[in-house]
Amino acid sequence: MRRPVLLILLLPTSACSLQVPEPTPCATNLECRDAFGQGSVCGEAGLCETTTVPERCVSSAPDELTLPLDPTSTHLIATQFDHKLESHVARLRAVELAVTQANDNAGLEGVNFAVLHCSNEEDFNGDGLTKDEAAVELGEWLAGSLGVVATVGPASSGRVEAVYEATKGSGMLTISPSATSPALTALDGLSATDEEPGLLWRTAPPDSLQGAVMAADLLSRGVQKASVIYEVGAYGEGLDEVFTTAFEAAGGEATSYPYTGEDFGGATADALTSGPEEVLFISSDVADLTGFLDAAGVLSGYTSLGLFLPDTARTSDLLANVNEDGQALFPNVRGTGPSVPAGTVYDAFKASYVAAWQDDASAYSYTAHAYDAAWMLIYGFAWTEYQEGGVASGVNLARGLRKLSAPGVPAEDQVAVRPSSWNEVKASFSDGVAVNLLGASGQLDYDPVTEETTGPIDVWVIQDGEFVVEEVVEP
Repeated sequence: MRRPVLLILLLPTSACSLQVPEPTPCATNLECRDAFGQGSVCGEAGLCETTTVPERCVSSAPDELTLPLDPTSTHLIATQFDHKLESHVARLRAVELAVTQANDNAGLEGVNFAVLHCSNEEDFNGDGLTKDEAAVELGEWLAGSLGVVATVGPASSGRVEAVYEATKGSGMLTISPSATSPALTALDGLSATDEEPGLLWRTAPPDSLQGAVMAADLLSRGVQKASVIYEVGAYGEGLDEVFTTAFEAAGGEATSYPYTGEDFGGATADALTSGPEEVLFISSDVADLTGFLDAAGVLSGYTSLGLFLPDTARTSDLLANVNEDGQALFPNVRGTGPSVPAGTVYDAFKASYVAAWQDDASAYSYTAHAYDAAWMLIYGFAWTEYQEGGVASGVNLARGLRKLSAPGVPAEDQVAVRPSSWNEVKASFSDGVAVNLLGASGQLDYDPVTEETTGPIDVWVIQDGEFVVEEVVEP
Protein backbone atom coordinates (compact mmCIF):
# COMPACT_ATOMS: atom_id res chain seq x y z
CA MET A 1 0.00 0.00 0.00
CA ARG A 2 1.46 3.37 -0.94
CA ARG A 3 1.98 5.72 1.95
CA PRO A 4 1.11 9.36 1.21
CA VAL A 5 3.84 11.80 2.12
CA LEU A 6 3.30 14.30 4.90
CA LEU A 7 4.99 17.62 4.35
CA ILE A 8 5.47 19.59 7.56
CA LEU A 9 6.77 23.10 7.00
CA LEU A 10 8.56 24.90 9.80
CA LEU A 11 7.97 28.62 9.82
CA PRO A 12 10.96 30.78 8.91
CA THR A 13 11.68 33.74 11.13
CA SER A 14 9.93 36.16 8.79
CA ALA A 15 6.79 34.13 8.06
CA CYS A 16 4.07 35.56 10.30
CA SER A 17 3.11 36.57 13.82
CA LEU A 18 3.16 32.98 15.07
CA GLN A 19 6.82 32.47 14.30
CA VAL A 20 9.50 32.30 17.01
CA PRO A 21 11.41 35.51 16.14
CA GLU A 22 13.82 35.40 19.08
CA PRO A 23 14.75 32.73 21.63
CA THR A 24 11.86 32.90 24.12
CA PRO A 25 12.22 31.56 27.68
CA CYS A 26 9.55 29.11 28.82
CA ALA A 27 8.62 26.68 31.56
CA THR A 28 5.83 24.65 29.87
CA ASN A 29 4.69 23.62 26.41
CA LEU A 30 1.43 25.45 27.04
CA GLU A 31 3.25 28.78 27.37
CA CYS A 32 4.89 28.27 23.97
CA ARG A 33 1.66 27.05 22.39
CA ASP A 34 -0.25 30.09 23.64
CA ALA A 35 2.45 32.39 22.26
CA PHE A 36 3.28 30.76 18.94
CA GLY A 37 0.65 28.12 18.09
CA GLN A 38 0.12 24.37 18.05
CA GLY A 39 3.37 22.46 17.73
CA SER A 40 5.45 24.97 19.66
CA VAL A 41 7.06 23.35 22.72
CA CYS A 42 9.37 24.26 25.54
CA GLY A 43 12.72 22.69 24.66
CA GLU A 44 15.39 21.25 26.91
CA ALA A 45 17.19 24.60 26.95
CA GLY A 46 14.10 26.27 28.40
CA LEU A 47 13.34 28.08 25.14
CA CYS A 48 10.35 27.76 22.81
CA GLU A 49 10.99 25.69 19.70
CA THR A 50 8.99 23.73 17.12
CA THR A 51 8.22 20.13 17.97
CA THR A 52 9.70 17.27 15.95
CA VAL A 53 6.94 15.40 14.12
CA PRO A 54 7.09 11.61 14.68
CA GLU A 55 7.77 9.48 11.59
CA ARG A 56 4.57 7.62 12.45
CA CYS A 57 2.51 10.69 11.52
CA VAL A 58 2.64 9.94 7.82
CA SER A 59 0.01 12.04 6.06
CA SER A 60 -2.42 14.89 6.41
CA ALA A 61 -5.23 16.71 4.69
CA PRO A 62 -4.42 19.24 3.40
CA ASP A 63 -1.09 17.80 2.33
CA GLU A 64 0.90 20.66 3.82
CA LEU A 65 0.73 21.66 7.46
CA THR A 66 2.83 24.53 8.73
CA LEU A 67 4.09 24.36 12.30
CA PRO A 68 3.57 26.12 14.59
CA LEU A 69 -0.10 26.10 13.55
CA ASP A 70 -2.39 29.00 14.35
CA PRO A 71 -5.54 27.42 15.89
CA THR A 72 -7.57 30.48 14.86
CA SER A 73 -6.80 29.82 11.19
CA THR A 74 -7.01 26.00 11.16
CA HIS A 75 -9.06 23.57 13.26
CA LEU A 76 -6.81 20.52 13.64
CA ILE A 77 -7.82 16.99 14.60
CA ALA A 78 -5.79 13.79 14.40
CA THR A 79 -6.37 10.12 13.74
CA GLN A 80 -4.57 7.16 15.24
CA PHE A 81 -4.99 3.79 13.50
CA ASP A 82 -2.89 0.81 12.38
CA HIS A 83 -1.94 1.71 8.81
CA LYS A 84 -0.98 -1.90 8.02
CA LEU A 85 -4.65 -2.88 8.18
CA GLU A 86 -6.87 -2.03 5.23
CA SER A 87 -9.89 -1.67 7.51
CA HIS A 88 -8.07 0.95 9.59
CA VAL A 89 -6.92 2.85 6.50
CA ALA A 90 -10.56 2.88 5.38
CA ARG A 91 -11.52 4.48 8.70
CA LEU A 92 -8.94 7.26 8.44
CA ARG A 93 -10.12 7.89 4.88
CA ALA A 94 -13.69 8.23 6.19
CA VAL A 95 -12.44 10.85 8.65
CA GLU A 96 -10.61 12.70 5.90
CA LEU A 97 -13.75 12.61 3.75
CA ALA A 98 -15.72 14.39 6.48
CA VAL A 99 -13.00 17.03 6.89
CA THR A 100 -12.87 17.63 3.13
CA GLN A 101 -16.65 17.92 2.93
CA ALA A 102 -16.74 20.47 5.74
CA ASN A 103 -14.08 22.56 4.00
CA ASP A 104 -15.87 22.28 0.67
CA ASN A 105 -18.89 23.75 2.41
CA ALA A 106 -17.15 26.93 3.62
CA GLY A 107 -15.58 25.49 6.76
CA LEU A 108 -16.46 27.25 10.01
CA GLU A 109 -16.71 31.04 9.80
CA GLY A 110 -13.99 31.12 7.18
CA VAL A 111 -11.69 28.71 9.04
CA ASN A 112 -10.93 25.34 7.49
CA PHE A 113 -10.34 21.99 9.15
CA ALA A 114 -7.25 19.79 8.88
CA VAL A 115 -6.50 16.20 9.91
CA LEU A 116 -3.17 14.60 10.74
CA HIS A 117 -2.95 10.82 10.31
CA CYS A 118 -0.66 8.82 12.62
CA SER A 119 -0.05 5.05 12.64
CA ASN A 120 0.18 2.92 15.77
CA GLU A 121 1.21 -0.18 13.83
CA GLU A 122 3.77 -2.50 15.38
CA ASP A 123 7.48 -1.83 14.71
CA PHE A 124 6.99 1.10 12.33
CA ASN A 125 10.19 1.50 10.29
CA GLY A 126 11.97 -0.75 12.78
CA ASP A 127 11.33 1.44 15.84
CA GLY A 128 10.56 -1.66 17.93
CA LEU A 129 7.37 -0.32 19.51
CA THR A 130 4.38 -2.55 20.11
CA LYS A 131 0.97 -1.28 19.06
CA ASP A 132 0.12 -0.39 22.65
CA GLU A 133 3.41 1.43 23.21
CA ALA A 134 3.05 3.31 19.94
CA ALA A 135 -0.52 4.33 20.76
CA VAL A 136 0.48 5.84 24.09
CA GLU A 137 3.58 7.55 22.68
CA LEU A 138 1.54 9.09 19.86
CA GLY A 139 -1.25 10.12 22.21
CA GLU A 140 1.20 11.89 24.50
CA TRP A 141 2.83 13.70 21.59
CA LEU A 142 -0.47 14.72 20.03
CA ALA A 143 -1.82 16.05 23.31
CA GLY A 144 1.32 17.39 24.93
CA SER A 145 3.54 18.58 22.10
CA LEU A 146 1.25 19.29 19.17
CA GLY A 147 -1.65 20.41 21.34
CA VAL A 148 -4.38 18.58 19.44
CA VAL A 149 -7.71 18.95 21.25
CA ALA A 150 -9.36 15.85 19.75
CA THR A 151 -8.40 12.61 18.04
CA VAL A 152 -10.37 9.89 16.24
CA GLY A 153 -9.03 6.51 17.36
CA PRO A 154 -7.37 4.32 18.41
CA ALA A 155 -9.50 1.44 17.19
CA SER A 156 -9.18 -1.16 19.95
CA SER A 157 -10.57 -0.84 23.46
CA GLY A 158 -7.27 -1.62 25.16
CA ARG A 159 -5.38 1.06 23.26
CA VAL A 160 -8.20 3.56 23.77
CA GLU A 161 -8.01 2.96 27.51
CA ALA A 162 -4.22 3.34 27.51
CA VAL A 163 -4.30 6.57 25.48
CA TYR A 164 -7.10 8.04 27.57
CA GLU A 165 -5.26 7.32 30.82
CA ALA A 166 -2.06 8.84 29.43
CA THR A 167 -3.67 12.02 28.09
CA LYS A 168 -6.73 12.81 30.22
CA GLY A 169 -4.75 15.36 32.22
CA SER A 170 -4.09 17.32 29.02
CA GLY A 171 -7.78 17.74 28.25
CA MET A 172 -7.64 16.02 24.84
CA LEU A 173 -10.91 14.43 23.74
CA THR A 174 -10.68 10.88 22.38
CA ILE A 175 -13.46 9.43 20.21
CA SER A 176 -13.19 5.88 18.88
CA PRO A 177 -15.31 4.46 16.06
CA SER A 178 -14.78 0.84 17.11
CA ALA A 179 -13.81 0.43 20.79
CA THR A 180 -16.71 -1.54 22.26
CA SER A 181 -15.53 -2.80 25.67
CA PRO A 182 -18.10 -2.29 28.45
CA ALA A 183 -15.16 -1.44 30.73
CA LEU A 184 -14.74 1.92 28.94
CA THR A 185 -18.18 3.13 30.03
CA ALA A 186 -17.07 3.94 33.56
CA LEU A 187 -13.52 4.98 32.69
CA ASP A 188 -14.15 8.73 32.77
CA GLY A 189 -17.12 8.58 35.12
CA LEU A 190 -20.79 7.70 35.12
CA SER A 191 -22.19 11.11 35.94
CA ALA A 192 -21.34 13.40 33.02
CA THR A 193 -22.98 16.83 32.88
CA ASP A 194 -22.80 19.87 30.63
CA GLU A 195 -20.52 21.49 33.19
CA GLU A 196 -18.27 18.43 33.44
CA PRO A 197 -18.59 16.42 30.20
CA GLY A 198 -16.57 13.30 29.55
CA LEU A 199 -13.48 13.25 27.33
CA LEU A 200 -13.91 9.64 26.15
CA TRP A 201 -16.50 9.01 23.42
CA ARG A 202 -17.30 6.35 20.84
CA THR A 203 -19.72 5.96 17.98
CA ALA A 204 -19.97 2.16 18.29
CA PRO A 205 -22.24 0.88 21.07
CA PRO A 206 -20.61 -0.95 24.00
CA ASP A 207 -20.52 -4.74 24.17
CA SER A 208 -23.09 -5.03 26.93
CA LEU A 209 -25.66 -6.17 24.37
CA GLN A 210 -23.23 -8.09 22.15
CA GLY A 211 -22.16 -10.40 25.00
CA ALA A 212 -25.78 -11.17 25.84
CA VAL A 213 -26.57 -11.86 22.18
CA MET A 214 -23.60 -14.24 22.00
CA ALA A 215 -24.92 -16.19 24.98
CA ALA A 216 -28.48 -16.28 23.66
CA ASP A 217 -27.32 -17.49 20.23
CA LEU A 218 -25.35 -20.42 21.68
CA LEU A 219 -28.18 -21.44 23.97
CA SER A 220 -30.76 -21.19 21.17
CA ARG A 221 -28.73 -23.75 19.23
CA GLY A 222 -28.55 -26.10 22.21
CA VAL A 223 -24.95 -25.32 23.14
CA GLN A 224 -24.53 -25.81 26.89
CA LYS A 225 -20.74 -25.96 27.29
CA ALA A 226 -18.34 -23.39 25.89
CA SER A 227 -14.69 -22.42 26.14
CA VAL A 228 -13.76 -18.73 25.95
CA ILE A 229 -10.28 -17.69 24.83
CA TYR A 230 -9.84 -13.98 25.46
CA GLU A 231 -7.08 -11.40 25.34
CA VAL A 232 -6.15 -9.83 28.65
CA GLY A 233 -7.27 -6.20 28.58
CA ALA A 234 -10.34 -4.02 28.54
CA TYR A 235 -11.96 -5.54 25.44
CA GLY A 236 -11.35 -9.23 26.09
CA GLU A 237 -12.01 -9.17 29.81
CA GLY A 238 -15.11 -7.04 29.44
CA LEU A 239 -16.75 -9.13 26.73
CA ASP A 240 -15.79 -12.41 28.44
CA GLU A 241 -17.46 -11.21 31.64
CA VAL A 242 -20.66 -10.12 29.90
CA PHE A 243 -20.92 -13.35 27.90
CA THR A 244 -20.06 -15.68 30.78
CA THR A 245 -22.50 -13.98 33.16
CA ALA A 246 -25.38 -14.22 30.67
CA PHE A 247 -24.50 -17.76 29.54
CA GLU A 248 -24.19 -19.22 33.04
CA ALA A 249 -27.28 -17.37 34.29
CA ALA A 250 -29.26 -19.30 31.67
CA GLY A 251 -27.77 -22.68 32.64
CA GLY A 252 -24.70 -22.84 30.42
CA GLU A 253 -21.18 -23.72 31.52
CA ALA A 254 -18.26 -21.58 30.38
CA THR A 255 -14.53 -22.06 30.97
CA SER A 256 -12.26 -19.12 30.26
CA TYR A 257 -8.66 -19.16 28.93
CA PRO A 258 -6.94 -15.75 29.00
CA TYR A 259 -3.85 -14.96 26.94
CA THR A 260 -1.49 -12.01 26.64
CA GLY A 261 0.32 -10.55 23.65
CA GLU A 262 0.42 -13.00 20.76
CA ASP A 263 0.62 -16.03 23.05
CA PHE A 264 -2.75 -17.50 22.05
CA GLY A 265 -1.37 -20.81 20.74
CA GLY A 266 -1.34 -22.47 24.15
CA ALA A 267 -4.82 -21.21 24.97
CA THR A 268 -6.07 -22.51 21.61
CA ALA A 269 -4.92 -26.01 22.57
CA ASP A 270 -5.98 -25.74 26.23
CA ALA A 271 -9.50 -24.68 25.30
CA LEU A 272 -10.16 -28.20 23.98
CA THR A 273 -9.38 -29.87 27.31
CA SER A 274 -12.65 -28.87 28.99
CA GLY A 275 -14.69 -30.67 26.32
CA PRO A 276 -16.54 -27.67 24.86
CA GLU A 277 -19.27 -27.81 22.26
CA GLU A 278 -18.23 -24.38 21.00
CA VAL A 279 -15.16 -22.15 21.38
CA LEU A 280 -15.31 -18.36 21.51
CA PHE A 281 -12.18 -16.39 20.64
CA ILE A 282 -12.33 -12.79 21.83
CA SER A 283 -9.70 -10.32 20.67
CA SER A 284 -9.58 -6.73 19.46
CA ASP A 285 -6.65 -7.58 17.18
CA VAL A 286 -7.47 -8.92 13.71
CA ALA A 287 -4.02 -10.53 13.54
CA ASP A 288 -4.84 -12.59 16.65
CA LEU A 289 -8.20 -13.65 15.22
CA THR A 290 -6.50 -14.68 11.99
CA GLY A 291 -3.79 -16.54 13.93
CA PHE A 292 -6.40 -18.36 16.01
CA LEU A 293 -8.16 -19.70 12.91
CA ASP A 294 -4.81 -20.72 11.43
CA ALA A 295 -3.87 -22.52 14.66
CA ALA A 296 -7.28 -24.16 15.10
CA GLY A 297 -7.14 -25.35 11.50
CA VAL A 298 -4.23 -27.72 12.27
CA LEU A 299 -5.79 -29.14 15.46
CA SER A 300 -8.15 -32.02 14.75
CA GLY A 301 -10.26 -31.22 17.81
CA TYR A 302 -11.60 -28.09 16.14
CA THR A 303 -12.91 -29.82 13.01
CA SER A 304 -16.34 -30.50 14.46
CA LEU A 305 -16.58 -27.59 16.90
CA GLY A 306 -18.53 -24.42 16.49
CA LEU A 307 -16.39 -21.29 16.56
CA PHE A 308 -17.69 -17.92 17.67
CA LEU A 309 -15.94 -14.61 16.94
CA PRO A 310 -16.67 -11.00 18.01
CA ASP A 311 -17.24 -7.81 16.02
CA THR A 312 -13.51 -7.32 15.34
CA ALA A 313 -13.51 -10.35 13.05
CA ARG A 314 -16.02 -8.99 10.54
CA THR A 315 -13.49 -7.36 8.22
CA SER A 316 -11.89 -8.10 4.89
CA ASP A 317 -8.50 -8.22 6.66
CA LEU A 318 -9.51 -11.52 8.29
CA LEU A 319 -10.90 -13.11 5.13
CA ALA A 320 -7.83 -12.15 3.13
CA ASN A 321 -5.20 -13.36 5.60
CA VAL A 322 -6.44 -16.67 7.01
CA ASN A 323 -4.48 -19.61 5.54
CA GLU A 324 -6.03 -22.66 3.86
CA ASP A 325 -6.29 -24.65 7.10
CA GLY A 326 -8.09 -21.78 8.77
CA GLN A 327 -10.36 -21.21 5.78
CA ALA A 328 -11.50 -24.82 6.07
CA LEU A 329 -13.11 -23.83 9.38
CA PHE A 330 -15.13 -20.95 7.89
CA PRO A 331 -18.32 -23.09 7.75
CA ASN A 332 -18.01 -23.55 11.55
CA VAL A 333 -17.72 -19.81 12.27
CA ARG A 334 -20.42 -17.53 13.62
CA GLY A 335 -20.06 -14.07 15.05
CA THR A 336 -21.72 -10.93 16.30
CA GLY A 337 -21.18 -7.21 15.95
CA PRO A 338 -22.99 -3.90 15.66
CA SER A 339 -25.34 -4.01 12.70
CA VAL A 340 -24.06 -3.13 9.26
CA PRO A 341 -25.34 0.38 8.56
CA ALA A 342 -28.17 0.90 6.10
CA GLY A 343 -30.49 3.64 4.91
CA THR A 344 -30.24 6.83 2.91
CA VAL A 345 -27.64 8.52 5.14
CA TYR A 346 -25.36 5.51 4.88
CA ASP A 347 -25.94 5.27 1.14
CA ALA A 348 -24.96 8.94 0.73
CA PHE A 349 -21.77 8.25 2.70
CA LYS A 350 -20.96 5.18 0.58
CA ALA A 351 -21.44 7.14 -2.63
CA SER A 352 -19.21 9.97 -1.42
CA TYR A 353 -16.57 7.51 -0.19
CA VAL A 354 -16.32 5.65 -3.49
CA ALA A 355 -16.12 8.96 -5.37
CA ALA A 356 -13.26 10.09 -3.14
CA TRP A 357 -11.31 6.83 -2.82
CA GLN A 358 -12.54 4.53 -5.62
CA ASP A 359 -13.29 1.88 -3.02
CA ASP A 360 -16.35 0.34 -1.35
CA ALA A 361 -16.69 1.48 2.26
CA SER A 362 -18.96 -1.48 3.05
CA ALA A 363 -16.02 -3.86 2.56
CA TYR A 364 -14.52 -2.63 5.83
CA SER A 365 -15.80 -2.49 9.38
CA TYR A 366 -16.64 0.74 11.21
CA THR A 367 -16.01 3.11 8.29
CA ALA A 368 -19.39 4.79 8.78
CA HIS A 369 -18.69 5.04 12.52
CA ALA A 370 -15.39 6.81 11.76
CA TYR A 371 -17.16 9.22 9.40
CA ASP A 372 -19.74 10.03 12.07
CA ALA A 373 -17.00 10.51 14.68
CA ALA A 374 -15.24 13.06 12.48
CA TRP A 375 -18.42 15.00 11.78
CA MET A 376 -19.27 14.98 15.48
CA LEU A 377 -15.94 16.65 16.22
CA ILE A 378 -16.56 19.17 13.44
CA TYR A 379 -19.95 19.93 15.00
CA GLY A 380 -18.19 20.25 18.36
CA PHE A 381 -15.94 22.94 16.92
CA ALA A 382 -19.07 24.77 15.78
CA TRP A 383 -20.48 24.68 19.32
CA THR A 384 -17.14 25.97 20.59
CA GLU A 385 -17.17 28.81 18.05
CA TYR A 386 -20.66 30.01 18.88
CA GLN A 387 -21.14 29.13 22.55
CA GLU A 388 -17.68 28.77 24.14
CA GLY A 389 -16.07 32.01 23.06
CA GLY A 390 -14.26 30.36 20.15
CA VAL A 391 -11.78 28.64 22.50
CA ALA A 392 -11.29 25.07 21.31
CA SER A 393 -10.55 22.53 24.02
CA GLY A 394 -11.49 18.93 24.63
CA VAL A 395 -13.99 19.95 27.29
CA ASN A 396 -15.59 22.61 25.07
CA LEU A 397 -15.88 20.13 22.21
CA ALA A 398 -17.41 17.57 24.56
CA ARG A 399 -20.08 20.06 25.57
CA GLY A 400 -20.91 20.35 21.88
CA LEU A 401 -21.14 16.58 21.49
CA ARG A 402 -23.70 16.53 24.28
CA LYS A 403 -25.88 18.82 22.11
CA LEU A 404 -26.15 16.22 19.34
CA SER A 405 -28.82 14.08 21.04
CA ALA A 406 -31.75 16.36 21.72
CA PRO A 407 -34.60 14.44 23.41
CA GLY A 408 -38.08 14.21 21.97
CA VAL A 409 -37.17 15.04 18.37
CA PRO A 410 -39.41 13.20 15.87
CA ALA A 411 -37.69 11.09 13.24
CA GLU A 412 -38.60 13.44 10.42
CA ASP A 413 -36.79 16.31 12.17
CA GLN A 414 -33.53 14.48 12.81
CA VAL A 415 -30.42 15.97 11.25
CA ALA A 416 -28.64 13.64 8.85
CA VAL A 417 -24.86 13.46 9.11
CA ARG A 418 -23.97 14.68 5.62
CA PRO A 419 -22.42 17.83 4.14
CA SER A 420 -25.77 19.33 3.18
CA SER A 421 -26.70 19.49 6.89
CA TRP A 422 -23.60 21.44 7.94
CA ASN A 423 -25.26 24.84 7.69
CA GLU A 424 -28.28 23.59 9.64
CA VAL A 425 -26.09 22.42 12.52
CA LYS A 426 -24.16 25.71 12.51
CA ALA A 427 -27.39 27.70 12.61
CA SER A 428 -28.79 25.62 15.47
CA PHE A 429 -25.60 25.88 17.50
CA SER A 430 -25.35 29.59 16.80
CA ASP A 431 -28.75 29.88 18.50
CA GLY A 432 -27.66 27.52 21.29
CA VAL A 433 -30.18 24.90 20.19
CA ALA A 434 -29.40 21.18 20.37
CA VAL A 435 -30.01 18.84 17.44
CA ASN A 436 -30.68 15.11 17.14
CA LEU A 437 -28.41 13.24 14.73
CA LEU A 438 -29.07 10.38 12.37
CA GLY A 439 -25.62 9.14 11.44
CA ALA A 440 -24.24 7.12 8.56
CA SER A 441 -23.70 4.38 11.17
CA GLY A 442 -27.28 4.66 12.46
CA GLN A 443 -28.96 6.42 15.36
CA LEU A 444 -26.62 8.52 17.49
CA ASP A 445 -28.70 8.86 20.63
CA TYR A 446 -26.31 9.39 23.52
CA ASP A 447 -27.33 8.86 27.12
CA PRO A 448 -26.73 12.21 28.88
CA VAL A 449 -25.25 10.52 31.97
CA THR A 450 -23.06 7.76 30.51
CA GLU A 451 -22.52 9.48 27.14
CA GLU A 452 -22.97 6.09 25.48
CA THR A 453 -25.10 5.15 22.51
CA THR A 454 -26.73 1.84 21.62
CA GLY A 455 -27.78 -0.05 18.53
CA PRO A 456 -28.84 -3.39 17.04
CA ILE A 457 -26.50 -6.39 16.89
CA ASP A 458 -26.01 -8.66 13.88
CA VAL A 459 -25.45 -12.40 14.13
CA TRP A 460 -23.40 -13.38 11.06
CA VAL A 461 -21.79 -16.36 9.37
CA ILE A 462 -19.22 -16.75 6.60
CA GLN A 463 -20.56 -18.08 3.30
CA ASP A 464 -18.64 -18.24 0.01
CA GLY A 465 -15.95 -15.99 1.40
CA GLU A 466 -18.38 -13.29 2.55
CA PHE A 467 -20.03 -12.25 5.81
CA VAL A 468 -23.76 -12.96 5.74
CA VAL A 469 -26.17 -11.67 8.40
CA GLU A 470 -28.50 -14.35 9.78
CA GLU A 471 -30.30 -12.31 12.43
CA VAL A 472 -30.56 -8.74 13.70
CA VAL A 473 -31.18 -8.32 17.43
CA GLU A 474 -32.61 -4.98 18.52
CA PRO A 475 -31.49 -3.42 21.83
